[in-house]
Amino acid sequence: MKKKYGLIIGSCLLIVLLCIGAGCVLEPTTQEAEAQLCQDLGELDAALTQLESINQSSTTAELRAAQDDVTQAMNQVRDSGMQVAEARTRELDAAYQNLENAVRSIPNDATIEEGLASIRDELVAVRNAWTQLEAEVQCP
Repeated sequence: MKKKYGLIIGSCLLIVLLCIGAGCVLEPTTQEAEAQLCQDLGELDAALTQLESINQSSTTAELRAAQDDVTQAMNQVRDSGMQVAEARTRELDAAYQNLENAVRSIPNDATIEEGLASIRDELVAVRNAWTQLEAEVQCP
């Protein structure tokens, strides 16, 4: 009986590890990525406040430790900032990939009218995703 449970648990772990190795891990949504960034910004704020509280009665070791906390928090902000950017561009990238595939699938003997007609929906999707992304990041 123990062997059966061990085999089941081992198989489950193997599946999970294979899935992680194959990239099955879900990417965070834009909202999740932004929430993580906000949390990380809060941690950076706390670390900066700690560093700002260092005074003449503090030790150099305390100063360095506070700076290490700021460095660690800043690295987290950078990482989560990249996740926000990736999440925000994911829809645009998917629409672009669909457009690229549509253009590549136009037969060589198709007329320009046929080619344009066959990619119209994909082109509109890219433009819509671009418009949404530009509005989200509030480009000047």
